[in-house]
Amino acid sequence: MAVRYNGLTVVDGNPNENIVGQIDDLATLLQWNFGDGGTSTSQNPTHTYQCPGVYTVTLSAINTFCVPSVTEQMSLNVVVTDSQNVLSNAVVVTNTELTAERTNPGTTYQWLDCNMNNAPIAGAVGQIYVPAGPGQYAVALTTGNCSSVSDCYDFPTLSTSHHEFSQPRLYPNPTKGVLHIELPVNNQLNSVRVLDILGQEVAQSLNLSALAKGLYLVELHTSQGVFLQKIVKE
Repeated sequence: MAVRYNGLTVVDGNPNENIVGQIDDLATLLQWNFGDGGTSTSQNPTHTYQCPGVYTVTLSAINTFCVPSVTEQMSLNVVVTDSQNVLSNAVVVTNTELTAERTNPGTTYQWLDCNMNNAPIAGAVGQIYVPAGPGQYAVALTTGNCSSVSDCYDFPTLSTSHHEFSQPRLYPNPTKGVLHIELPVNNQLNSVRVLDILGQEVAQSLNLSALAKGLYLVELHTSQGVFLQKIVKE
């Protein structure tokens, strides 16, 4: 960013008080605040953010030639996105549990009860949480210096009547390609949808051979309801 003050280009940092120059030379101190604790006194600095979010960047130009000194500021908001979804806040909800998608090494988890003003749930500090009953739940995640909270998710996602039936079972899990299904008596499979971690449909069969390695959600539409199961593709 090129900054000018009173028509004169500012210099980099704070010049030495003994600098030789003309009476109209401008002694200007630049102070950058990047909104995440980072600062700089360079004229054209670069700064790398460690966490996604919205940061207010403030530039202060202090003219120390004037008595008293004169300060002008400008601010702008910078939006830092997680384009690779490295720090995902998404949660996969099945009939029996909630799973935080973030698997970065060193990540800590704390599940929250949304119906109790996001109160922490004692002992619920794993990537997977099995609620004791229906409700709305979220998870607080911390990876390094980056902390965030997921949206609130309803549990269970299906009506109570669906739980009166035995659930279908997919195997092997993890799988290298083709899944097999074990259905309860009097239950028929009507259709299959395979979703990636972003909720996009990527397949309509139990053959995952063409899919990349990762976590998927298989949605089974049966004569007794819709069932969800997480599957790991190796």
